[in-house]
Amino acid sequence: MIRHIFFAVCILSFIPFSNAQFSIGLKGGVHTSLVDDDQNYTLDSEGFEALSIQFNEASYSFHGGLFMQAELGSFIFRPELVYSTNRHSFLIEDIKNMNPPTILEESYQQLDIPVLFGAKLGFVRFNIGPVGHLHLNSSSELTDLDGYKGKFQEMTYGWQGGIGFDIRKFHLDLRYEGNFNKFGDHITIADTNFNFDNQASRFMASIGYSF
Repeated sequence: MIRHIFFAVCILSFIPFSNAQFSIGLKGGVHTSLVDDDQNYTLDSEGFEALSIQFNEASYSFHGGLFMQAELGSFIFRPELVYSTNRHSFLIEDIKNMNPPTILEESYQQLDIPVLFGAKLGFVRFNIGPVGHLHLNSSSELTDLDGYKGKFQEMTYGWQGGIGFDIRKFHLDLRYEGNFNKFGDHITIADTNFNFDNQASRFMASIGYSF
C-alpha cells in the first residue's frame, strides 16, 4: 500500500510543474545515522540472558547521484536518485559464556529516491517530501554470531526535510531524514528480533552542481 502511494506521488508530481523551469545536476555529500543507545538481549533455551547487543557508533558515510529541480514561481519540485552507503557498529557481549565484549560492524548500500516539494525565497530553498529506499547490498560481521539471520526489506520509506541554498549553478543542502521502519529490525539472533524501538533517522549534507 505504501509503495503504491509513493509511486503515485512521484507520477502526479510532474503535472503542475509541466510549464516550469527545469535544471538537472549532480550531487554528493555525507550523512550519519542518529540512533538512541538502546540495548537488547537474547535469551537461551532456559530463559536466561545469553547475549546483549548494543548500538555503538554510526560512521559518516557518503552519497551521490542525480537531481532534477523544477521552479514555478516560488514553488519548487525536486526529485532525486541517490546512491548511498551506510555503516554502523554494535557492541556485543556474550553474557552466558562471560567472553569479553567485541565490536562488530555492518554496512549496506541503497538507492534513495526523495520526491521533495517546497518554496524558494531568493537563493534560499525550503523543501520536504517522501523518500523511498531500495536496498541494494549489505555485508555484516554479525554473521559470526550463532543463530544470526539478517534480512533487509527490499523497499522502505521515510521523509526528508531541510533547507537549501541555490547560488548560481551550485546547490547546498542540509536535511534531516526520518524513516518509518525501526533501526535494526533486519537483525534476528536465536529467533529474537533486535529492533531498537526507535525509528532510524539521518542528518545529511550535500553539494550539487546543475547544468
